[in-house]
Amino acid sequence: MEVVVSTLLMVFGLLLRIGVPLVITALLVWFLKRLDARWQKQIEEENASLPRVSLASNPGCWKIKDCSPEMKAGCPAMARLDTPCWQVLRERNGTLKQGCLGCRVFREAPVPVAG
Repeated sequence: MEVVVSTLLMVFGLLLRIGVPLVITALLVWFLKRLDARWQKQIEEENASLPRVSLASNPGCWKIKDCSPEMKAGCPAMARLDTPCWQVLRERNGTLKQGCLGCRVFREAPVPVAG
């Protein structure tokens, strides 16, 4: 009888020691998944309310800055009309050129929305 009781106590102790953390972990995972789903839904709703902007609506910096034909001929942004000029003119390390940060074309450009 004593062996049965001690065996049951050991099994109960193991279940308590392993089972409770597993249950707590499962509940935490369930809660975090629900929270993540709610946040994802909020982001989708916010993105749906933002106006969609395509690069086709970008008039081009050479039109806004009224560049001469000579300037256009040597401009790397003219070779890539599908990309905003400040993206084409980025430094090798990925930073924007100082001149782009203060440029009217960059400051007034529409913000693209992923989707």
